[in-house]
This record gives sequence, C-alpha cells and structure tokens, in this order.
Amino acid sequence: MKIQNIIFPLMMAGVSHATTFSIDPSMDFIAALKAAQAGDTLKFEAGTYTIPYVVGSKNLIELSQKGTAMAPIVVWANGHAQAIFDFSFPELTYVDKSFGFYVTGNYWEFHGIGITRAGYQGAYIT
Repeated sequence: MKIQNIIFPLMMAGVSHATTFSIDPSMDFIAALKAAQAGDTLKFEAGTYTIPYVVGSKNLIELSQKGTAMAPIVVWANGHAQAIFDFSFPELTYVDKSFGFYVTGNYWEFHGIGITRAGYQGAYIT
C-alpha cells in the first residue's frame, strides 16, 4: 500500500521518472548531474568532487534540466556527509562568468554541499 501512495502522486504530477542515485567521488558525477530529470535525487557521499581546471575556461557545470514544483531535482550530501565540489581555479585567477554551478533549469534544490575555488561565483541561478 505504501508503494501505491508514493507512485500515485508522482504519476499525477506527470513524472514518469523518479530515481535516487548514490554518488561517490570516483564516479562520473558531472554526467550524473547533467542526466538528472524531474523527480530525481542525487545523494553525494562524503568526499571532494574535483572539476579539473582548464586555462581560460569558464570551468562551470550548467544544469539546464527542469524539475517541477511536485518533482524537483534534488542534490544533497548523504546523511551528515561533507560533499565538496572543488572547481580547481588557481588563486588570483579570474575568468568572466566562471560560475561553478550555472543553474538555468527550474526547480533544483541543493542541500548540505560545499563549493570551493569556483572562480567568479560558486553558483549562479537564472
């Protein structure tokens, strides 16, 4: 009966896909972020998630997928984990519009994550 109670509201909200993914630093976490769909939850285990720096690059991760009010895309540190996204910008380096996370999609939620060395800003939401 519990399963029906969970599935029915998701079907009513037009969500055909809702999955929880557990991600650790050894995985292709950028691909996981870019593949997330409405209703998905991405649980990041403790660790540092490094985005390699490329000279002159904006070094950002654009998140353009759309969640919905009933089925947001949720990114969170699992339990009491410390999940840090390190964008690897060298100190005193500036590249215009280097945002770290560049969120252009609707209904994204971020909980308990850290962002470091992201250049211009840690996250930019439009």
